[in-house]
Amino acid sequence: MAKAKFDRTKPHVNVGTLVGIVILPLMLCLSLFANDKIFDFDGTHHGRGLSLEKFNEAVNSHLPAPHKVALDGILKTKFFRITESGQEIEVLPGEFFGGKGYYKFKPNEEFFSETTCSYPYAGYWDICEYYKFNPGYGGHNHNGSVPPYTWNNQPVPNPKCRYNVPVNQPVRTYFKTPEFATRDDHKRQAWGTCTGAIYDIVDIKIDGLTLLPPAWADSLHGGVTYYNLINNPPYSAYHPIYHFGKSQTIALLKQIAWQYHGEFPRSEVLNINDMSLKWGGLFDIDANWQSGPNGHNRHRYGRQADVRLWSIPVGNRKRFEEISCNLGVRAETHGKNCELLSALEQDVWRNTDFKLAPWSELSSDELDAKTPHYHLVFPKFDTEVDDPPDQLPQNCPPPNRGILK
Repeated sequence: MAKAKFDRTKPHVNVGTLVGIVILPLMLCLSLFANDKIFDFDGTHHGRGLSLEKFNEAVNSHLPAPHKVALDGILKTKFFRITESGQEIEVLPGEFFGGKGYYKFKPNEEFFSETTCSYPYAGYWDICEYYKFNPGYGGHNHNGSVPPYTWNNQPVPNPKCRYNVPVNQPVRTYFKTPEFATRDDHKRQAWGTCTGAIYDIVDIKIDGLTLLPPAWADSLHGGVTYYNLINNPPYSAYHPIYHFGKSQTIALLKQIAWQYHGEFPRSEVLNINDMSLKWGGLFDIDANWQSGPNGHNRHRYGRQADVRLWSIPVGNRKRFEEISCNLGVRAETHGKNCELLSALEQDVWRNTDFKLAPWSELSSDELDAKTPHYHLVFPKFDTEVDDPPDQLPQNCPPPNRGILK
């Protein structure tokens, strides 16, 4: 759509004059090239017509300076989510940051962008689509070879370019988000009939995660330290903060810790280790962007938490499991590779007294490296579809949901 730029300091011409100085010269220019109705607006189709610059120059050469016109196409873009059933749903942008649209998707989710160049005449354009991941936003403090977007199990080229696209024909780029959470600085650059760039922010994250604060900061219990937050090096160097969870998870975890402390006030309080990262997603404790044998394939959605088993006295462990289960939270015993131990192995570790030699001679770090831990599995309180499916508690009664408002 033509856009006229007027000098507001000078008198305007009336409609008749405008027809004479704009429409007639335009028709004259078009008649000069009647033998080829296709205009080569990107300048790459030699012999097929005019480039956009030449066309604009021919039109504007007949117009007085205050009435020059620009005949560029209009560049637009949209994002669409692809549901499990294959339905395509447009995702409207959230708030804008410095002119950039803001969009959110979950890890392992499929979506596509659609970009169009609108123009009333024939023409062609080129487009390249770029993405740049910044996993630091998601809680990852490591680099390495950051995996790209994929589609059909193949990497999406960066940039993904298409050339000589007819105007008014949408261009789609399909993506599957990575397993980890990250921010994507997204860009589409166009040339030809449509020339310009569109910038957006795409956040890949699990919504609704909040940080479990230190117990002394919990005003509900008067500053009593009734649990400890543990950070284990060297993993904590790669993911400095990982005590995030759903609000219901945090409420239940606090209640478990408070009830345990109330029943065993002379015992060490619960030591809470891994939960989820700031934006959820893959918690790759080996900092290699993979779940792997020691990569916490769980801990993605804010519904799991690890607790030191060895710091709970042997006589308290069964009761700790009961307190958890009565609230609908299952306390499993997991080995160093985060696998669920067999019933016999769990029974052996449940009855191991770490205050006796040789365990008593080891430091906390050595005990963490050699012993299993409690893996707490919390209920799911939302209807979101998780990919991969989340672990849910088994064989424990449902919690009283009234306390979790």
